[in-house]
Amino acid sequence: MVQDYGTVAAQVFLGRHAVVEENAYVGAGAKVREYACVGSGSVVGMGSLVLGHVPPGDMWAGNPLRRLVPASRLTDRGPT
Repeated sequence: MVQDYGTVAAQVFLGRHAVVEENAYVGAGAKVREYACVGSGSVVGMGSLVLGHVPPGDMWAGNPLRRLVPASRLTDRGPT
C-alpha cells in the first residue's frame, strides 16, 4: 500500500502487505519484501533490496540495504 504523497518509481516490486508511508520515496527497480515498511519521509535508493523496516526520515540504499544518511542530517536541500 502506498500512502498519501508516497512515491514509487518505475519497476518497483512491492510484496504483499508492504507499506510505503507518507512522503517516502522508493527508487526505480527496488524490491520491498512482504510486510516490510518504508517509514514516513524515508528515501530508498535505486535497485535496493528492502527485507525489513526502514525507519522514518532516513536515506537507505544497496544490497544488502544500509543507512547512508541519518534523519538528523537530512535537510530540504539533501544530505549535509
